[in-house]
Amino acid sequence: MSYPRTIQPLVIEDETDSKEHFEAVFKTLKSNHALSPPHWAFCLEDAQRSLSESRIYHLVTIDLRLPEKPGQPPAESVDFGLSLIKDCANRNSYPIPAVLVIS
Repeated sequence: MSYPRTIQPLVIEDETDSKEHFEAVFKTLKSNHALSPPHWAFCLEDAQRSLSESRIYHLVTIDLRLPEKPGQPPAESVDFGLSLIKDCANRNSYPIPAVLVIS
């Protein structure tokens, strides 16, 4: 796989309002930068699956308080989000140059 020239973002976020804000920001950025549409993960399970794929991400944003599975309420603790930061850091085949933590 060749290294993509456009920025490949992954957004890990479970809140609908936040997703709409991210979409607005990415739309604005796309007008001046080479940016692909973001990939989305809405819970820990989705995020782990996305991070385990053979896909390049240049940027990952993580909401620390995520539900474990689709349809569940957000976790009370930030443990799921912190585990995803470790998953990003340990990604050897496809390292991630930037991780933003949003809570």
